[in-house]
Amino acid sequence: MKWIIIIIYSLLSNGGLLAIRYGAKKGTMISLSKGFFDIGLSFYSILGFLMYILSFLIYIVLVSKYNLSYIIPLTTAISYVIIFIASVFFLKETLGALQIAGYFIIMLGVILINVK
Repeated sequence: MKWIIIIIYSLLSNGGLLAIRYGAKKGTMISLSKGFFDIGLSFYSILGFLMYILSFLIYIVLVSKYNLSYIIPLTTAISYVIIFIASVFFLKETLGALQIAGYFIIMLGVILINVK
């Protein structure tokens, strides 16, 4: 059950961030103010915000039920990996050799955290 909650949290959290990022560049914008602090929201941004809120509620469940020293590094590392994959394939961002090496080190850390 723990892994199902972690996967749902990770998908909602990272999906929300990706939708906010995508929505900031695409779609019809709804401007909240004019001037120095101008925020535009699209459908994707609003959807991403709702996903991120839901992921935060699930995160509260995770940190209340499991050891912080386990959950925090694990969910952070999973998020790094998901964002790495999604930013390359969906957002068409480019990554350098050191970044790629860093992600492999993160994945190794996730594996080591889960060794009993």
